[in-house]
Amino acid sequence: MKTNSVYNEQTVDLLFMVEGQRTPYDMPFAHHHNSYEIYILESGTRNYIIDDELFEVSEMDVALISPYMLHKTTGGPYKRTLISIRPSYLRKHFSEDAINYMLTPFNYKVISLTANLFSKLRSICQKIISTPEEERFVYISEMLILLKNAAKSCTIDKKTISSNERQAAEIVKYINLNYLDIKSLEDICSHFFITKGHLCRIFKKSLNMSVISYLNNVKVQNACDLLAKTNKNITEIGFESGFNSTMYFCKTFKKYLNLSPLEYRKKMQNP
Repeated sequence: MKTNSVYNEQTVDLLFMVEGQRTPYDMPFAHHHNSYEIYILESGTRNYIIDDELFEVSEMDVALISPYMLHKTTGGPYKRTLISIRPSYLRKHFSEDAINYMLTPFNYKVISLTANLFSKLRSICQKIISTPEEERFVYISEMLILLKNAAKSCTIDKKTISSNERQAAEIVKYINLNYLDIKSLEDICSHFFITKGHLCRIFKKSLNMSVISYLNNVKVQNACDLLAKTNKNITEIGFESGFNSTMYFCKTFKKYLNLSPLEYRKKMQNP
């Protein structure tokens, strides 16, 4: 994997990163954050799964991901700018009414900008980079308001996807809602009246990951929430996340996050 990281700065509540990928790259697994994420695609085309919808995102598109919304990208070479804003950052600088007003673009998930608006957005990004940290909130608000206004006039749509990709998106939605009750691939096949071969084939082709990998991914993300927000023990959390074995839960968790459940909990408690 060849990555050209142009700019990467993180403060407590605000992350701004520009990254270029010169070869095709698929995010290894779906994930979520405790922040609002603005993904600005400057070049290339990406398939972007956001929650239970599949989008084809192109140059001058902006993807908007709300906190704890599962997402993953796949596709060819690209360049993107990423801004991640924690709710605590917004509360620090804006009133509740202002926050609700500025966050309305996140209802759309993907916005396709005109060349003029995209140029203005890039200019705001440059101002964020060059402005002292304590003053960046001014340009964060300017960016959010630009996106809010753009949502009224620009094309906001899921790009055309194939029937197989549409079915893969439906399968993702089904897994997200029923992962605790899914015991095998046959459960998914019987719900959609398809064969196991067809299920595995369309899922892999659309998302470049296996059905089992995605299912375990959703379970692990649920476990992450329980580890961070509750004092339940590891066995309880494993079972409440859909794992029938504590050993398999710990093994799977470490495979995805390179941390044991206990190590992850300690990291969340002492960031």
